[in-house]
Amino acid sequence: MKFPAKQLLAFAAVFGSGLAVSLGAAAATLNIIGCDSFSGNPETGTITCVTGSTTPPSPPAGAPSGCTASVSPTSLLATGGPVNLATASCTSGGTPDDSKTKLKRNGVVVSRPDTLPSNSASSTAKLYTYSAQFCTSDGICGADVAAGTVTVAAGVTTPPPSTGSCGNLKLINQFLVDGGRSTSDPLTFDQARYVTSGFDGSSVAVATIKVPAGVIGATSVEVREYTAQATGRRVWLSKSICDFTATGRYYQGAPQVKLPIWIGASNPDPAYYALMQPGETWYVMVKNESLGYFGVTNTCKSGGCEASIKAGFISP
Repeated sequence: MKFPAKQLLAFAAVFGSGLAVSLGAAAATLNIIGCDSFSGNPETGTITCVTGSTTPPSPPAGAPSGCTASVSPTSLLATGGPVNLATASCTSGGTPDDSKTKLKRNGVVVSRPDTLPSNSASSTAKLYTYSAQFCTSDGICGADVAAGTVTVAAGVTTPPPSTGSCGNLKLINQFLVDGGRSTSDPLTFDQARYVTSGFDGSSVAVATIKVPAGVIGATSVEVREYTAQATGRRVWLSKSICDFTATGRYYQGAPQVKLPIWIGASNPDPAYYALMQPGETWYVMVKNESLGYFGVTNTCKSGGCEASIKAGFISP
């Protein structure tokens, strides 16, 4: 396309170094660097660069196609470990040769099985994305196929306080009534019920969640009364003990509280589920109080407002 030099200079002013303009004696040529196409208004000197409109190249003839793949496991403890293709199949094209199939981590070919490094020194879980490329025995390869993600859990968590308190609140550790485990055991997503003792308005009940490895799906943490009348409570989920700043899906206030949780690499409903990763440590913090128009109110001034805390089954 040809434009007068005046308009080309106006275009160049808009795009800066993104445009290369050649001015000849009789005409000017517009070369757009990094654009698949463009649209513009020569009267106003504006131009729009359009990218990403190039159609991906078709796989070569004879390449495997209609392929699906997945990796296993989808989550690892903080120590890391091996990851390999769990399922791999193609429905058309050339016959894939397993010895030629390529496993890719974040787009880079890795060995089979791949080995993910330790994440023990980090407080944040790491997510890796895998794909597979299927090839025939003759080396004719198809397009990359998504194979899923793998999460390596964080290895660093905030330790419980050594003083036995959260600020001026007495720390109440739960004990187990359904089963034979000790009071120090964490919630295990098996519906075992932990209850408090001596839980009043000057205390905070804290339960520990150890998210199991190798699982994914929906579950929840439920807090309600135990051998007492319903009491207004505020409940928080956090990776830091005595952290009462959580909001949204990580917080609820009601006599009976149920916090939906999703365990896995990605959250199918971020507005609904609190997201946890396998191998992480979380804390459930409960106070006998309610938040109203005039602020926070103590809902248990006389003591004995015991609560039960339990985590439900994981339902993929």
